[in-house]
Amino acid sequence: MTPKSKRILVGCGIGCGSMILLAIVVAVAFGSWVTGKSELLEPQRLLGADTTGYAEWTLRLEDPGTEGFVRLLIEALEAERSGQAGRMPSWLGQLILARNRDAAEQIQEMFPVVVAWTMAPGSEADRDEMLFTVSPTGIGNRLVFADWLVGIAARFGEDGFLEKYRDEKIYRMPLDKGHSQTFFLRSGTIFFTTDTDSAKVAVDRLQEDDASRRQTGPLDSLFGETSAEQTMRGALSNDRGEAPRLWQEIAGGDDDDLMQALRGVTLDGGLRGDGSLVAALRFRGPDRNWAETRAEQLRELVEEALFETELDLKVSVRTSGDVVRVEVRIEDIIGTLERWFAEQEQRSGVRINL
Repeated sequence: MTPKSKRILVGCGIGCGSMILLAIVVAVAFGSWVTGKSELLEPQRLLGADTTGYAEWTLRLEDPGTEGFVRLLIEALEAERSGQAGRMPSWLGQLILARNRDAAEQIQEMFPVVVAWTMAPGSEADRDEMLFTVSPTGIGNRLVFADWLVGIAARFGEDGFLEKYRDEKIYRMPLDKGHSQTFFLRSGTIFFTTDTDSAKVAVDRLQEDDASRRQTGPLDSLFGETSAEQTMRGALSNDRGEAPRLWQEIAGGDDDDLMQALRGVTLDGGLRGDGSLVAALRFRGPDRNWAETRAEQLRELVEEALFETELDLKVSVRTSGDVVRVEVRIEDIIGTLERWFAEQEQRSGVRINL
């Protein structure tokens, strides 16, 4: 073999070795990225001057209530695995409890998590557009990868399934009876909305460089009445009759007269370290007399709306000026889940295995 041939072979060997090494580095880096955490959404960036309803729930392990609930959940799942406890929902086990992983490690990797909801006026006077947001940092990068894969598949799908807006891909999934579900993913956060225009508004607000420049609206003063120390916060205006329409969606009740009189509604609360959840709804009415005469009716409405959930809850009420405060307390969420899923198994006759 000539010296020149040897140099060519050595060069090819070095080149192939470099490519293999590069492939290994890329594979390891990609694997680390996919399993890493994504950016946590700042949900108040979605607010605007036209926002009529907003709620957020931020779950961090640094919060004593969230940490306490997660600890109890881990204990319940570990007891379930060892056959020492009642039933836990199968979907929960499939989602976070791999049999070759430690439950505590896998659950803790999910946090922090932000869930948010916003509402704004629709194209018609009696219509509202809604946006639901979930920001799970523990699996966020997997959602980014899924967005990339769905984007590729959408190129070969039906027309209208994918619409590009600025640097985002907005998907419209057909449902039955002519309805559709619109969604998009950004930085590991998934956004579901009732129409494409609402998705575009959300994209615009998320791309604002300075969130402090956003226009404020009537909802801001209402939301400002909630406690910043609580992990669950929300507000709803009623300038356009939003309260009766939303109540109809949630509870299906016909209480237009009562709900129409509201000036606004606020919510705050969160998980507690003992495994309970406490949430306070404050209904602001036209005056003190209205609050005192309508308090018990509002308590009954909230209780009836939650009764079908079969949760073990306590509902109390008190008034202060023109505000009716209805507090909902669920004493044992994990125990309630165990009992509820056990009842579902008995009704269906199907054993749910983790």
